[in-house]
Amino acid sequence: MLNEVKDQRYYVEALNHINKLGYNDPSVDTDDRQRKVWQEIEEGNYEIEILAGYDCDKLGARTSPHYKFFQTRANNEQGIKDYYQEFYVLKKAPQRILIGMRMSNGEVFVFVGNKRIRAHEKAISEGLTSRCDVVLIGTPSMKDSQKRAVAHRLARMGNKQQNTVRDEVAIIDYPCQLETAYELECEVNPLAIKWELPQIKEWASEWLVNEVSPDFGHESQSRYRGRIINAAFADHRGASLPMPDDDQIEKNLQKYWPDTNWTEPEDDLFKISCSTRHGKIREKLIGHWYAKGQWTPVRKFGILVLRAGKTIDATVTSTETVKQYRQSAIKQLTAWNNNVNVVGAGMPQPTHVMFVKQMDRDETEAYEWDFMKRDYKKVG
Repeated sequence: MLNEVKDQRYYVEALNHINKLGYNDPSVDTDDRQRKVWQEIEEGNYEIEILAGYDCDKLGARTSPHYKFFQTRANNEQGIKDYYQEFYVLKKAPQRILIGMRMSNGEVFVFVGNKRIRAHEKAISEGLTSRCDVVLIGTPSMKDSQKRAVAHRLARMGNKQQNTVRDEVAIIDYPCQLETAYELECEVNPLAIKWELPQIKEWASEWLVNEVSPDFGHESQSRYRGRIINAAFADHRGASLPMPDDDQIEKNLQKYWPDTNWTEPEDDLFKISCSTRHGKIREKLIGHWYAKGQWTPVRKFGILVLRAGKTIDATVTSTETVKQYRQSAIKQLTAWNNNVNVVGAGMPQPTHVMFVKQMDRDETEAYEWDFMKRDYKKVG
């Protein structure tokens, strides 16, 4: 069934609506990327749905299999707090409207403005009135596989810096884009699933030239291009996910310890989340000990929820690196729990440790302190 061809008035009305909401007209925006995205929307004859004051009720989860197709960054959520501050504390009006799609299950994903919509989601979850407006595109006949392909292309278009092959954190971002593009290729071309690695690499090289920049075809870029391709198709490489919110942390903890409550404070139990950096963990534990109202040698038990990396939002795209950080953290925590000075001073004792899922290729991992063996044992 063919979709009815939209006349120019249809898109002019949509643009007028966007403009009345206070946003730049994307068809004449000073940002060339915005203009190109809107041109693609019109040329694609997509229907437009504008959600004013969107409450993010159907916003797709970061763990959804659709999520990565709408993003171009290995870690695409740094800066959410800044947007939250800008929109909801300083009350500044955003200049450019969010653009995304609704999948067949009703979930909404944004391919232009993911950080911004996550800032809106954070504010709405705190009870603030939504300042979020979204343009959704699509056609009644579009399958999810088609939507993913369009979203991936427009996401790259809407986020690309101009006239350079090094516009993104290339050895991190481009491999993720390339891996996702190959998955899309396999959806439309089942024979691609059976390709041997040399054929995959040949396809990947052409994709970088055609879809990212023709500069990748220059002989001077061959080694650089090869690094990106090798990183994309290494078994341990994947996309980075941000630290989950407290509700998701609680759900994950309850998989291992069903009676665990993460979101509510408890006087007899400490709850700490941070990166796996040894100095940061010690700082958090000592800070909790320092805040005690009265000194006692009795140690307080508690939960640590950790994300591998030097910082809480570190971009880690290797499962091998995640594994190393986790093993190192458990080793350091074991030494902490058995240190005579730590014990004698009555400092906190982490008895439950959970590492969050932080890549599309890893999973949560949990450990519990064994008081008899004075060591951590893996749970589950």
